[in-house]
Amino acid sequence: MQSVSGQDTRSLKWVVVLSFVVTGTLLTEAHSQLLRRAAERSLPLVAAGQASAQNEPVDRGIDRLDRDPRLKRPLTLRRDNVTIEEALNQITELTGVLVSAEGAVLRSTPVAFRFSATPLRDAMDAISHLDLYEWRAVRGGWVLRYRKDPHAFDMMRPHSEAEVMLERLGKQFLDQFAALPRQLANQIGFNGNPVNGGQSGVPFSSLPGNMQGTVQGLMSAALEQYASNQGSTSRLAGADLGLCNIDLQRTGAQEGLSSYSVDISNGTGVLAASFVVFDDPKEGYQIVPFSDITAGTGYDDNSEGTSRASALQVDSRLKSKVTLDMRNGSIVDVMQQLGVKTKYPFIARVWSGTDSRPHRAVRFDNIAVADALDQLVNYYDGIASGPTKYGYTWGETRKGIVLIHIKRAEDIKPAPSAPVQR
Repeated sequence: MQSVSGQDTRSLKWVVVLSFVVTGTLLTEAHSQLLRRAAERSLPLVAAGQASAQNEPVDRGIDRLDRDPRLKRPLTLRRDNVTIEEALNQITELTGVLVSAEGAVLRSTPVAFRFSATPLRDAMDAISHLDLYEWRAVRGGWVLRYRKDPHAFDMMRPHSEAEVMLERLGKQFLDQFAALPRQLANQIGFNGNPVNGGQSGVPFSSLPGNMQGTVQGLMSAALEQYASNQGSTSRLAGADLGLCNIDLQRTGAQEGLSSYSVDISNGTGVLAASFVVFDDPKEGYQIVPFSDITAGTGYDDNSEGTSRASALQVDSRLKSKVTLDMRNGSIVDVMQQLGVKTKYPFIARVWSGTDSRPHRAVRFDNIAVADALDQLVNYYDGIASGPTKYGYTWGETRKGIVLIHIKRAEDIKPAPSAPVQR
C-alpha cells in the first residue's frame, strides 16, 4: 500500500491464505524418473483408471484412499527434517505410487516421520492430518492439496456496516472507472509518479458527476471506519472534496479476491477508502465481527483433544511403559527414539531449520507412552524462533499414527525449566 502522509494512518486488514493451483495430471519428467526407478525395483504399477477418475468428486478422509489397492503396499521410511515434496518423491520411489503436492508453500512444508511397514494409505492419511490437507486422485497417482476453508477469508470480509458500504461503493467505483476514457483512467490509476504539485491522481472536480457521488459516499464510509478503528477523527473530516485529489490503487491480489484503495488527499493528509472485491459475487456483504474470527484454522489442544481421548480408549499401546534417557535431544530426536522403543509410527510438523534445536535433556522412567507424549509436547512448548514462539500438541489418527502438530500462538505456555522425568 501507498504510505499515508500527514497524521492519518490507514486501517489495514491482514490475511494469509494459502492458495493452490489445480495442476491436473502431474506426470512431470522428475516424477517419470521416480517411477522408472520404482519400476527397476520391480514394483507393480496399477493403471490410473483402477484408482479413480480424474474429475471424480473429492471425498475427505481415509475412506477414499481405501479404494486404491496400490495403497496397501507397506512403507518403511524415516526422515528427520525434509520438505513434504522431498518426502513424497521418496515415497513414490519406494512404493511405485505417484504422490505429489500442489503449491510451493505446501511442497516446502518441513516434516519429520517414522513409518515401519506402515500401509501407504495410513501414511498418506497421517500426512493429510498435518494441516488442512486432502488427497485428490489424478491420472497416475495422488495429489496433496489444501482443503477449502470456509473461514479463510473471514479477516477480509467486512466487520461493520461502514465496511459493507465501502465494498459496495468500491465495486461501483470500479465499474465507473472501467467506463472512463483511457487518458483519464491512466491519470486516476496511481503509477507511483506524483502529479499536480506533488499529489497523485486527479482533482475531484475532473471526475464525471456519477463518480463524484460515489467518491462522496466512499469518503463518508471511510471517515466512519477511521473513527471506529482509530478512536479519533481523521484530518480530512470536513475537508472540501473540491480541493482534494483522487487516485485508485490496486493494493494486492490473491486467489479469490483483489484489494483496492481509493485515496483522497488534500496535501496535508490522505484518507484511504480501502475495499476488497471477491471473485465470488456472493462474497463480501456478510459482516464477520472481529470477535468471531479465530487466530487460525490449524490444530491446537482443543482440536487434538478428541483424537487423544479416543486413542486412550481404544489404543492399548498408549498405556504401555517406556523408559528413555537422552542427554541432548530435540523433539524429533526424542520421537524417533520413542518410535524405536515402542514401534509407534509418527509424523510431525516442524519449523524449518528447528529440528536440531533446541536440544534438551529428556528422561522418561517407566511411564505410559501417553504420559511421555504429554510431557514431551509441554517440555518443548513455548520455544522461540526469532520473534515468533511456537509449541506442540499431539493426537492420533484413526489408524494409530501419532501426530505432532505445531501449536497456535495463543495456546503457548511457558516451557518447563527442568528436564522431563517421572
